[in-house]
Amino acid sequence: GYRVDFGNAGRARIEQSFQVETTIEPLLQRFRILDGARSEPVPTPTAPADRATIAYLVDCFPATAVAGLEFELQELRKRHLDCAVYVCRFQEGQPLSAGAERAALQFDFLPDAMAIEAEWQANPALGYALEDDRANQKHRASADIFLAQARYAVALRSLLKPRGIRHVHATSSSALLAAIMLKKLLPVTVSATIEPEPTLPVRVLRNALAECVGGRVSDPGLKTHLGSEFLLESTKLFRSVRLHMSGQSKLLNAWCDLLQTWR
Repeated sequence: GYRVDFGNAGRARIEQSFQVETTIEPLLQRFRILDGARSEPVPTPTAPADRATIAYLVDCFPATAVAGLEFELQELRKRHLDCAVYVCRFQEGQPLSAGAERAALQFDFLPDAMAIEAEWQANPALGYALEDDRANQKHRASADIFLAQARYAVALRSLLKPRGIRHVHATSSSALLAAIMLKKLLPVTVSATIEPEPTLPVRVLRNALAECVGGRVSDPGLKTHLGSEFLLESTKLFRSVRLHMSGQSKLLNAWCDLLQTWR
């Protein structure tokens, strides 16, 4: 299944990164220095996602809320914007297009529920801080949604911190909850794309968007409460990649300009 494919892809990455030709070069450079040889250091190749300071956060993949994500990432790369992609959970039994499967091989998937729970239990102070913050909110998400997203946030913290991620983009309303909590755990800014039918109540969603530096929404009514850093996009973006490709170039250009300022 896809888990096996993604596992094989991860193994291939490790084998590529730790093959003898790659690991021996730093040792050879050290010997050249010790011997007094004057040679220019050979830079270590770095994958685009490893250089990224922007992380796209996906609550569930594949899902309607992130339809066309692979095309969007391609367009960002064409504009020299590399983004790391973190997926909180993989939806078993859902068919993947060839493009989505190729894209998913480059995603970072969180570990299974047991590993996420272990991370949560190992960091009780972080959990208490997030729960205390929720208790002080006038409008808040349900306990079930909060607890799931809080666990994702704590697990993501240990992954994003060493990579120097500076901006987190939530690709759906549910992912926005985890992103907002990450903002409390790491020095990052947050943006969000809100799907046509959000999973969060309107007041909870508005409060969460108030903590974002910008984003994209498809509801004109929701846009009236937001600033110019939030773009209004067509709902066709989520239902047809072809319409996205032919009619959203202006939107993508504006979106890339915003991401450039947040990276």
